[in-house]
Amino acid sequence: MKPKINEMMKKVKSILIDNDYQTSIDLSKKTGLSRSRVFQLIRKMRMSGVGVLPSKKGYILSEFASKSDDVGFLRRIYGRRASDFISLKAASADLNKRWKTQIEKQQLQLMIQPLSVDLSSSKGMTALLSADKKITEVKRLRE
Repeated sequence: MKPKINEMMKKVKSILIDNDYQTSIDLSKKTGLSRSRVFQLIRKMRMSGVGVLPSKKGYILSEFASKSDDVGFLRRIYGRRASDFISLKAASADLNKRWKTQIEKQQLQLMIQPLSVDLSSSKGMTALLSADKKITEVKRLRE
């Protein structure tokens, strides 16, 4: 990566280390960058192996995240994957019509196959939903 990008990523990371939760607006103000540039930097940070989790309160480094942040993050991923599966299932009949030859159909299957897993009824989703309930109950008891 370019030195300027590395410098900006270090700046964003240091802000996240010093201050727990930061929204993109907060990061934008503190770094002097646009919000879209902050989103790009967070994506590049993730691609380079820095764990940045989105939460209801803002972005946080994964090493400082709480268990409820983890559950929210995982639920978000499971929800996105389940939504993708439903969309793919609904469009698959139309997709198959456009891919005529046997080679094209094989290529389509190679692209679709990894996405053809329904996570909405998996044990992981069930565990996440029950973990979320337990965390919510613990928070209520503390208050």
